[in-house]
Amino acid sequence: MLYEIDIRNVVVSGDTRFDRVFEISKNPPSFEKVEKFIQGSVIFMGGSTWPADDDLIVSLINKDTNDIKFILVPHEIHAAYIDKLMQQIEKPVVKYSSYDEQSFMDARVLIVDQMGMLSGLYQYASVAFIGGGFGKGIHNTLEAATFGMPVVFGPNYEKFAEAVELVSYGGAFPVKNKAELEQTYVKLLGNYELLKQSSDVARQYVNMKRGATKTIIVFLNAIFNPGSFKSQAMDMLNMN
Repeated sequence: MLYEIDIRNVVVSGDTRFDRVFEISKNPPSFEKVEKFIQGSVIFMGGSTWPADDDLIVSLINKDTNDIKFILVPHEIHAAYIDKLMQQIEKPVVKYSSYDEQSFMDARVLIVDQMGMLSGLYQYASVAFIGGGFGKGIHNTLEAATFGMPVVFGPNYEKFAEAVELVSYGGAFPVKNKAELEQTYVKLLGNYELLKQSSDVARQYVNMKRGATKTIIVFLNAIFNPGSFKSQAMDMLNMN
């Protein structure tokens, strides 16, 4: 489209979000309370979930007969909503702000009612459900994918290029209702080879898309510090 209006000096940098999430995955924070809860279990995680997402996940939790544990990080963390969510869950459930070591170790479900932890928490999961897909659109799938896990989300994802691409590559799985979430859950966590394959796809997708930050820095350096600009950088920029 730019060529059509005679703009030809163009650099395609990519998306710096890939660089940011990759850096988080290289050195994620540790969460001692969360690790007390996990105790080596396989984790299914819901990240930045809304009520419509929580409805599906709670149904899955209540029907589940495996030893898998669940971490929920709702988008809304006010006390009334968290308390209502806990009342709907039929398995032993704790919330992050009410830490008790034995209760955390015995629980099957952990609800994180504190902000700022989500991107680091994905390191503990094997599968992540990304919220927002039953509303205006899904939240950040890359924060989970960079840790190498398949992502699941509701049907409203088509405006998000990375979600569309992950679905096409086999690293993401959209669901429309409770039955489809249950089927996807069984399919992924009941088949190690499929889980490994889709996890590898997610991780490799983020790796493949990295590099935008460096491209932008080189380009800006070429403009504002032309004396220090190295000729080798031209290979990166692919100017026309």
